[in-house]
Amino acid sequence: MSKAPITYLLMAFLLGLSTGCSGSCAGKTESKAEHVAPPDLEAPIDELKRTLESCKEGLSETMELVDKAKTINDELEAEAKIFEEQGILEAIPTELETEKAKKQIEAALEKAGHKAIRVQVEYHEVREKKNLPRYFPGPPPYPYTNAELEEVIRIHVDLSPFDEEQKNQLLKALSESAPRLIRVEIPLSKAGFSRIPLDIFRFRRIAPPTQSYTPPSKPLLLKAQGLAEEGPNCHGQRECLDLVREIDGVIAKLQPLRPKAELTLRLESELDMWKARRKLFNDHAREIQARLNSEKDAGN
Repeated sequence: MSKAPITYLLMAFLLGLSTGCSGSCAGKTESKAEHVAPPDLEAPIDELKRTLESCKEGLSETMELVDKAKTINDELEAEAKIFEEQGILEAIPTELETEKAKKQIEAALEKAGHKAIRVQVEYHEVREKKNLPRYFPGPPPYPYTNAELEEVIRIHVDLSPFDEEQKNQLLKALSESAPRLIRVEIPLSKAGFSRIPLDIFRFRRIAPPTQSYTPPSKPLLLKAQGLAEEGPNCHGQRECLDLVREIDGVIAKLQPLRPKAELTLRLESELDMWKARRKLFNDHAREIQARLNSEKDAGN
């Protein structure tokens, strides 16, 4: 046998080994590449820490609200005592009570030596206005306008003509009469009689607007930090899991406090309404007294 075929066979065998190794090695390399562990994924630790801080602040604010309830109740009792002592609800009642007002006016006229031709209520509202919001964004107190707190009822008092001195006596008697607060306007001369326009007041029966209260919510707080509302993927990292558990714990403490905090805000809105009513009463009383003083000065 010649050596040439053997040489050819050996070369072919070696070439086959080389080709097979190349494919096998490539396969092994690809297999290793497929099983390379991914880099560690970072949990949103900083975002969770900020969320936890917001939760704690919300819990602290809610607890402060709940603790205020007793103080507000005490202030409501004190306000009720002031109203009783000063007769504010007799001066400005929550009902029209125009017949009582007429009798008070007639008694004041009689004291000044006059008798009315007629005492006529010009106008009053049949129904309360419904323009107050149920909630307002705050901060308290709600900024009431006079029209939201009271109805002004105009009354015309017609009398026989009177001179300047009699006019001053009439204005004084009407302005100082009680218990209803009466604001006297400038008398008018009519054909054959004189007319004194005057106003009485009535507090509206209203439901005071309450400051809006939105307790901390885990989904909203997470969303504010750019995280999924259902919660972050902690990738098994202990610090992240511990922060989520702590956030859940704070939220759990908040839940039973929510109705108590809302009650405090309703009490606060009630107190602010009574304070606003008292201020309005004092403003009217000062205005009436200032008009009396002005008339007195003009007569001297």
